Amino acid sequence: MTGPLVKPYVTYEDLCAMPSDGHRWELIDGEAYMCPSLSVRHQELLQRVGVAFRLAIRDGSGVFLAPLDTVLAEATALQPDVIFVRAENAAVLRDVIRGAPNLVVRSPRCTLATSLPLR
Repeated sequence: MTGPLVKPYVTYEDLCAMPSDGHRWELIDGEAYMCPSLSVRHQELLQRVGVAFRLAIRDGSGVFLAPLDTVLAEATALQPDVIFVRAENAAVLRDVIRGAPNLVVRSPRCTLATSLPLR
């Protein structure tokens, strides 16, 4: 036999309980994927987008930049690049974002095709 017949199913709580290995991880349907860190250029662009959003907000809505976990389900947690949460949706803002934000901006830096699953 070359490997397990069933892949491990990882929940967000499981991921948080694991020792830190210095990498950033995302969960998609119970499978963990390593995400590379953001490049300098990527950080510069994120800051510009974040500032543009912040200047446009007039109602107390929030703009957040990566890395920040956005937990969409028990076994799905992503780290979008820019996260926008309207003031009336503020209930999703807890220790991390728990629920669907109003808008996310995401670059292809962390995709299923380029990430390594957690084994």
